[in-house]
Order: sequence, then C-alpha cells, then structure tokens
Amino acid sequence: MTLINADISVTIRPKTNGTKLARGVRLVHSTLCTLAVVSLVSCGQSAGDGVIGGTGGRGVAFPCTEEGILEAVSAGPGPHVFDCDELTTVVTGAEIAIDNDVILDGEERLTVDGDLDHRLFVVAEGVTAELRGFVITRGVAPLGGAIWNAGVLTLTNTTVSGSSAAEGGGIHNVKAGTMTLMDARVLENE
Repeated sequence: MTLINADISVTIRPKTNGTKLARGVRLVHSTLCTLAVVSLVSCGQSAGDGVIGGTGGRGVAFPCTEEGILEAVSAGPGPHVFDCDELTTVVTGAEIAIDNDVILDGEERLTVDGDLDHRLFVVAEGVTAELRGFVITRGVAPLGGAIWNAGVLTLTNTTVSGSSAAEGGGIHNVKAGTMTLMDARVLENE
C-alpha cells in the first residue's frame, strides 16, 4: 500500500515473519505523519501503548474538558489523549455525538459524568469509534443510559457504571451496531 503525506511517499508492507496479520488488524494512515497498526497510531500524541514514529511520547493533548472531548471527536481518527494531569471528572452538559471515525484515549485518568441528567455518548451508524481508558458514569436515557451505539464501537479498558435506562441501563447497542469489549467493565447499571 502506498500512502502520500505532504512531500513524503511511504510504501508499507507489514512485517509478519511468515504469519498472517491477526483478524481485524489493518493498517491505517494518520493525517500528520505516522503509519502503524490500529492500536499503535499516533499523530504526535501517545496512543498509550507503544507509539511508532511521531514524538513517541504524550505529544499534543486536547483539554481535559467537555469541549476538549468534542474537539477530539471533531478532529477525527486519533488516537487523541487529554491533558489530565491527575484523575479528572468531566461533568457533561449534554450527550456527546460521535459522528465520525475516532479513537479517544482517557489514559485511565478521565471520568465522563452525565450528572444523572442525560446519556453520555451516541455513536452514529456507519461510524467506527474506540473509547480507551475511560470511566463513563451517571448517564440517564430511555435506551442506553451511558452509551447508545449504532456504529462499530470498541470499549478498551473502560468502565461503564452507575447509569440507568428503561432498556440497556449502561449500553444500548442497536441492531445495526457492533460492539467489542476489551478489558472493559459494564457494572452497577439499572
């Protein structure tokens, strides 16, 4: 596969040592400079697990606020991290629509709280998203108190708790949606 970014041309051939890439692993391209396996993509920001290229470190982070989360979603693919120096709870004023492909990484420092007022995340149909290292809590909605998913959503090292709904207390995954939980916890939802 050949990808061109600015005035750099790169040809990628995955090094597999004679074995095939694992099912679901694909090569992707980030818009700023780094090419890697999905879980290792960086745009000058840490993916939190072995960044290839880029700064190799935390890099530029979005503000550790609701606005920062919204900006990261709008920015697209990622992974995007947040400037949370310590454990931080962000109480949202409204649900956050994930309407384009994106990876958000809370780095196990970010709690997103709906204040028992609204759902926290809605993933639109046709969107592929991943939430890593978050606590998602205290959401309320008729369907999926914390998350309503119609896209392809992966929760990695994320906890969904303390939310309520008539159906899908923590998560409502509609028929069109696909969800993968990796080291994720969904507990104490009503």
